[in-house]
Amino acid sequence: MSSLPSPHPLEPPRLVLPYRGGSRGRDRRKAPRRHYEWQSLHSTLDGVRILVVDDNEDHLDIITAFLQRLGATVLNALGAPGALLQLREFKPDIVLADLMMPRVDGFKLLAEIKALRLDDGGRVPIVAVSGHYDAATAVKSGFSAFVAKPLDFQQLTETIIDLLPDRDER
Repeated sequence: MSSLPSPHPLEPPRLVLPYRGGSRGRDRRKAPRRHYEWQSLHSTLDGVRILVVDDNEDHLDIITAFLQRLGATVLNALGAPGALLQLREFKPDIVLADLMMPRVDGFKLLAEIKALRLDDGGRVPIVAVSGHYDAATAVKSGFSAFVAKPLDFQQLTETIIDLLPDRDER
């Protein structure tokens, strides 16, 4: 799977899913490709509050633009130290946390969030995001879910939706 640059800077990149049909006798580079239709997901995350924690500003910008395009309200934290204060004030429905950050990594952030009182966000689902760890390590450590980098935006969206309580309960 690859992604194409977006024609608009705030639009997420278009996913290009490889053709899964047989390729005998054909050049794979000429195999037809399908574009994932983001318009069908446009309001998928309406009203969902998401805190994104990463030490890379480019990653924050890309993830934020994508999630906002789906209707989410997104707040960024550049690194873990400011994330706890933002968590208490913003009261997100989901936290996306990079695991490899300087000083306070995603695992320490997880422990600090889990230690919070319920009113302060202690039970918020936390999704681990990393290109260096795997899902088994993250879930065993207490994360609600895991999404690998480079991000598969469809998987990220499905993971967030799976972790949300029913809309009637919120």
